Amino acid sequence: MSRKRILKKRQKRQESALTQLEELYLRGAVDEFLALAAEQLEDPAASPLAAEWAEMADRALRQSLARADLGRIERLLPILRRGGPLRPLALLAEAVLDLAKGRLEAARSRLATLAESVEGAPAAIPQDLLAGLQSLARDGLQDLRNLAAGCPRDLIYIQAAGELFDALRSSDPKDLARSLEAVREASREIPDGSGELHRVLDGAGRCLSLLADLAVLEDKLARLPQSDRSPASQMIAGWLRGPGPLLTAVLNASAPAALLAPLHRAVRMRWRAVLERVAAREGPSGLAALCAADPRLLAGDVSLPGGIQAGLARLRQGAQARQILAAGRYADLAQLLRSRSLTEPEPTNLAVLWNLELWAINHRTKKEETEAGWLLGLVVSEPPPHRAVVRLQEMAGEIVRRFPAEQRAGVARALRDELLDLSEQIHLCEHMAQAALSLLEHQPGDIGLRIIGVAGAISGKDSRTLRALERWLARGIKVQADDAAIAERSMTQVGRETPETIVRALDLLKPLFDEEKWPAIAALVAREMGAPFADALNETTFAAAFESRRAADRELVEMRRHLDRLRPALGGTPGFAAMELALDCWQPDRSVVEKRVKAFLRASPGLEAVLAAFLVVNRVTADRLAPRGTATALHALAHALIDLLDERWQIWEAAVPALAMATRGRHLQRLEAKIRELLASPRLVGGREALERALRTVQATRNARAGRSPNPDPPRAEPKPKPKPRRRRAGTPQIGLNFF
Repeated sequence: MSRKRILKKRQKRQESALTQLEELYLRGAVDEFLALAAEQLEDPAASPLAAEWAEMADRALRQSLARADLGRIERLLPILRRGGPLRPLALLAEAVLDLAKGRLEAARSRLATLAESVEGAPAAIPQDLLAGLQSLARDGLQDLRNLAAGCPRDLIYIQAAGELFDALRSSDPKDLARSLEAVREASREIPDGSGELHRVLDGAGRCLSLLADLAVLEDKLARLPQSDRSPASQMIAGWLRGPGPLLTAVLNASAPAALLAPLHRAVRMRWRAVLERVAAREGPSGLAALCAADPRLLAGDVSLPGGIQAGLARLRQGAQARQILAAGRYADLAQLLRSRSLTEPEPTNLAVLWNLELWAINHRTKKEETEAGWLLGLVVSEPPPHRAVVRLQEMAGEIVRRFPAEQRAGVARALRDELLDLSEQIHLCEHMAQAALSLLEHQPGDIGLRIIGVAGAISGKDSRTLRALERWLARGIKVQADDAAIAERSMTQVGRETPETIVRALDLLKPLFDEEKWPAIAALVAREMGAPFADALNETTFAAAFESRRAADRELVEMRRHLDRLRPALGGTPGFAAMELALDCWQPDRSVVEKRVKAFLRASPGLEAVLAAFLVVNRVTADRLAPRGTATALHALAHALIDLLDERWQIWEAAVPALAMATRGRHLQRLEAKIRELLASPRLVGGREALERALRTVQATRNARAGRSPNPDPPRAEPKPKPKPRRRRAGTPQIGLNFF
């Protein structure tokens, strides 16, 4: 086998090993990860998973030291030695193992080396734990038995103390408890004027009792099934009613005796393991419940910025927010988040709170959506998106005061995205303009803010903000390739405003675009105007019905005047031609409408123009009160559109349902045949699923009209029966009473 092939196989095997190691890391399989890494990687500390190797090694050692699992430590150390020099935590574990096996000289040497290595990093190894272990290694515990010959009165106590230290080395909790009790009994014969000996022994007994109780508690938490949603924090809170004060005293002991320091450390690590299980099962809410029981129990293990009281208040607010969210009270949630953000000093947390607050303000439940505007579809209260815009305006003005200079651009970019999302839900207004003006201070090159700001200031009649935005426009920035998507998205919202706003906005925004890009932007704006224009035409029928025909005529004249004002900017676009056609066809004379549609098709024979006209006229005919000429125009445009369908299915695929409803008979068959023809075309690129879906829509429409659904067509009026002739009497004829 060649060397190149050997290297290739080795590389492939290493890649496979890295993949397996990543899976084990994500699953949290510590021992399997370390064993596989030591076996497959030449130097785990220099591999791509060096950080993960160090994290998993430290995690395994912390767990083993907390549980006094010397057997696991003995298995781990050879594996860790393959990864290079041992880390401080591994040196500590090796020293503990030497101390437990009676190798005091080796333990003293390793502890001295460890003390020198952590001198500059006191957080690596707790100093009280290190001092306690050095004291145990330095005192020569095994020599206590040799004092028996010279001190016969203390023989029983010294033998018991020797057994106690043997139990300490074995790390068996039961043996340790028995040995400690034997020492306590033997120490009664020893005079102890200060009582220090008995206090140390009592403290050790309390620590051992806590370790046993915590081990049972952790075992219960581990046995809780995932399907059981009962909070683990409630179980722990109930357990704390008994040994809670003792646990608090041990965790908050300032300077325990050298003998008690390892036991105190073991209690803390065991309690930390319990807290980790609560956090993994319930998250911050479980820790909040424990903090409410006794904040001092979490002070050493849970980060509480601002101190215990401030941290407790934050945890309670978090629990309250989750309760409000579960109840669906989004207005209360927004108010709570706002009150929290007013006092939040950390910029990163403040940005998250702002994001959550905007989401809560703009969120509407299904009940709110169904209850709002029940009277004629009118919403009499302030819509949530508008409230979110007003709050976003306040946030944009606070960026300078609440955030450092290096973070302001990122926060402004996030608020810009929120502003664009909100602009798609409601009409542009002066609050959007003022928010955009504030955000431009931190995003001076943003095109979307310029467009939304100018249109919002015009729509909201905010001349002061508009003058400030015009100064930003005077800087001469043009839309670049990276800004094209944002510019199109923003101009889409401009096209949905009133004609007066569109006319003024286009005059101011046209210099942002190059000459070759402007026709596409104008066509986009005109296309977006189609739906509001059709709705405005439909509203004239209400004016004629509820006011007078003269009022409806005045509105039609006003709409034509708006089109004349838009002609210099949008004339020649398919959307503008479609609006003109819809307005001309808004009449009852079908012959005039037919001539107008034929003229339109001769002037604009392309697919885009005919499709735009069909969509506008189709929206107009949705109103049953529309003049008969609109239906004539719709059928003529539908027939022409069927013949123009081609492989550009992305343009017309969404209009197929409306096209199928607007055609009948042979024209509907022609539409089905056209789609089948395109499906069989070799020039078709993608879109097969979309065209098949369109074909099924056409077939469903045809089947419905064939009688497979109730009332496929409007029922025909049945002929009235002829009145039965009256029987005439002889003589003078009767006068008929059938006046109709």
